[in-house]
Amino acid sequence: MKDHDSNYQSDLRKKAEERLKHLSIDPHYLNEADVRKLAQDLQIYKVELEIQNEELRNTQSELQRSFSQFYELFNSAPVGYVVLDDVGIILKANQTFSTLTGLDTAALIHKPFTSLLNEEDADIFFSRYKAIHKKPEGKVLELKIKGNHNHFFYARLEGSIINLDIVERTDDSNPYFLFAVSDITSEKIAQSELTKSESKFRQLFNFITDPIMLIKPVSESEGFGKVLEVNDIACERYGYTREEFLNLTLNDIDAPEVLGGVSQKIRTILESGTELWEGSHIKKDGSKIPVEIHVRTFNYNNETVILSSVRDISERKKAEAALKESENRFKNLVNSTDEIIFTLDTEMRHTGVYGPWVKNSGFTEEVFIGKTFREILGENASVHESAFKRAIKGEYVIYDWTVPTEEGVKYYQTSFNPIRDDSGSIYGLVGIGRNITELITFKSNFELFFEQPLSLNLIADLEGRIIHVNVGWEIHLGYSKDELIGKKFFEFIHPDDIAATEQEMVKLKDGITVFKFENRYLSKDGIYKTLFWSANVDANNKLVYANAHDITEQKLAEQRLMQYAEELEIAYKTKEQFFSIISHDLRSPFNGLLGLSKILAEEIETLAKDEISLYAKTLNNSLKTQFQLLNDLLEWAKVQSRSAKLNLTNVNINELAKYEAHSISLLLQQKGILFESLIDDELFINADENMLKLVIRNLISNSIKFTERGGRITLSVVKQDGSVNFSVKDTGIGISPENLNMILNQNQRFTTEGTASEQGSGLGLMLCKEIITKHGGELLVESKLGEGTKISFILPA
Repeated sequence: MKDHDSNYQSDLRKKAEERLKHLSIDPHYLNEADVRKLAQDLQIYKVELEIQNEELRNTQSELQRSFSQFYELFNSAPVGYVVLDDVGIILKANQTFSTLTGLDTAALIHKPFTSLLNEEDADIFFSRYKAIHKKPEGKVLELKIKGNHNHFFYARLEGSIINLDIVERTDDSNPYFLFAVSDITSEKIAQSELTKSESKFRQLFNFITDPIMLIKPVSESEGFGKVLEVNDIACERYGYTREEFLNLTLNDIDAPEVLGGVSQKIRTILESGTELWEGSHIKKDGSKIPVEIHVRTFNYNNETVILSSVRDISERKKAEAALKESENRFKNLVNSTDEIIFTLDTEMRHTGVYGPWVKNSGFTEEVFIGKTFREILGENASVHESAFKRAIKGEYVIYDWTVPTEEGVKYYQTSFNPIRDDSGSIYGLVGIGRNITELITFKSNFELFFEQPLSLNLIADLEGRIIHVNVGWEIHLGYSKDELIGKKFFEFIHPDDIAATEQEMVKLKDGITVFKFENRYLSKDGIYKTLFWSANVDANNKLVYANAHDITEQKLAEQRLMQYAEELEIAYKTKEQFFSIISHDLRSPFNGLLGLSKILAEEIETLAKDEISLYAKTLNNSLKTQFQLLNDLLEWAKVQSRSAKLNLTNVNINELAKYEAHSISLLLQQKGILFESLIDDELFINADENMLKLVIRNLISNSIKFTERGGRITLSVVKQDGSVNFSVKDTGIGISPENLNMILNQNQRFTTEGTASEQGSGLGLMLCKEIITKHGGELLVESKLGEGTKISFILPA
């Protein structure tokens, strides 16, 4: 500041002396009064000059103080500031920007701003900076800047032209550019998490198997119950597209019988917060379906909406109708039968008796209800008590008992079946007693039943030796009765099912009835058929009575259904992967392409010829890469398709290799790579020629991509031990172990740049794996970093 004042006074003195030279004053003609007057004027002038000098010094001091405050504010601002010249060289940076980048302010000066960016963002900044520099208003850049420990952070750049002397100017013709730099990493992460969260919500929303609707409660203009959102299953069930659904209200889908009550129903929901009721909905085709509707209110985008879950209860209504019909049939059956039907609790007390036999016998229900067998029958209750003890443990028990009468002995048979609650615990028994006197008397009735041909009936001893069979064995398995009687049925059972069948025989010997048991029997024509069994034992006569149904066709249908389910799951995963690739790899690069095309469309008049050429080349290269990805994606999807079948022919490997070598000759010439083919003479293989060409072309192209100029690629095909071994070996840059693991992972797509910055889709090797697998072969990859790679596969000859 002192130097500034002394310089100023020196300049002022020189100007004063220069002006005095031009004054025509001759001191010889001045009188004493004039001299005094002149001296006084000089003194006044001197004082005026001193006052002016003091004011100048004060002004200079105030200016310096203001500049210091401005610079302190600039340097300590919470936002990073950086000043660039017209070519993007850093001229000034504040402390906040220094902290963000991890570099001292001195180290930032004269550094190209693009050196702080990753390669992709550096290109974007370089292509946009001149346009922004010309017209900065309303333009914002979002780039990744290198921060502490070489970690990049997301930054938002907003700029303006400045004319302040923040830095010393060397050229007044080019204004400087001030960027305000904000760290938006947290914002980007939050946006990413929000996107993921919304995606997960949408997936969960569409994963629910019942129709789900978001309803806007009240809208005078749009109607009560405006549909805001629906899941995919709602569109499928009701027949509307999502766009059509979003133009509907509840009045459009509620059946006519509830129309006029929608607004009141909505008000009730808003008051209670949740409601559950049954109603009817109308689909797009006009058909009506019974539904159970469960709704609750919640906050969505800062307003109260209704979440409605709709369940189609058509089957339940049918089941309820069927149950009602079944109950009626049961009542009719009970009232029309002479069987004794009753229920017992765990203490053996009667809790219910049913059927007309009570009335016909002269008894009332009070004789039985609440009483045990012993309280009713006395000493004759032993057989019932013994059966009860077995049944209450979980067995299905059938036993016979007799009652002497004046007309002779009456024979009865009673069955006990456990009654279980939802948890599987037994809380009682249901008993059915029937008079089997006529059954025993007229044995022919049993024979008539036994010989019915739809099932396979069998009587055997406890060792499994067949005593009697019906005609069903000949119809379903082809054996005559003479071929079976006297043999053990174990001789016909599949070896893998013998152990399980023996376990069921142990149950039968213990008096346990067998239900729902499956095993495989050898038919006379040598085919195993699956039989579905139930069996009971006559402990007194030591006989097994068994009944079976042939369910072979049913089992085959179940297997086919399982196969279809597995194929459907594979197709679904393939579709998900296909759309994931489309969403990420095909759609994401278009953001950059659209950005470049927008610059060409909107700012072409401000761009230089070389800039236009650069943008056009960038667009062309990007589109080539996308086109290659699209080709690979379509080929991969075609191979994944269930309908894609191999067209096997006798392929001449020599001719195929020559053809592929010719198709890539231009690529080989461009990189100066030597290609040699080592194939046995007249070598043929049974394969799909087009798919095999695609595999070899992909593997050779991959080797070209990662081989330096002057390298060598060798295609080798040899026949050995009934198979054909293919290999493509190069002298390229090789693959690191970690990258090799990613390449071999079938669920992970991996790609990287070639030696000449070639781009790949990451689908080529996946496509090769799929084709080789379809041919029954196997893909092998061997590589060492810096020495080259060998990819081999073996196909059956």
